[in-house]
Amino acid sequence: MAPELAVVLWISGFVLVGLGLLIRNGYPELIAGYDPETAADPEKLVAFVGRWTIYLGAVIVASGFVPARHWGGWFAPVFVAVTSLVSLRMVVGASRYG
Repeated sequence: MAPELAVVLWISGFVLVGLGLLIRNGYPELIAGYDPETAADPEKLVAFVGRWTIYLGAVIVASGFVPARHWGGWFAPVFVAVTSLVSLRMVVGASRYG
């Protein structure tokens, strides 16, 4: 993989992991549209969104270790599918608590 792409993926992934940890540890206002008064269970919402943000960041960090020869073939569509599914799971799952 081009070193530049790997660095971008690692930085992006670690930023998401950091945001997930911040959300879980006292900064729920980082969740878009978060209102503790309208959430059915604010504590579970914060834990859920924080956990799935960390998962998404971990997937992106891990993809930075995939060799370049795989990005041109099968890995790029898999990467898009996995990150899309994780994001969708986070959005749909968060609606249970909202």
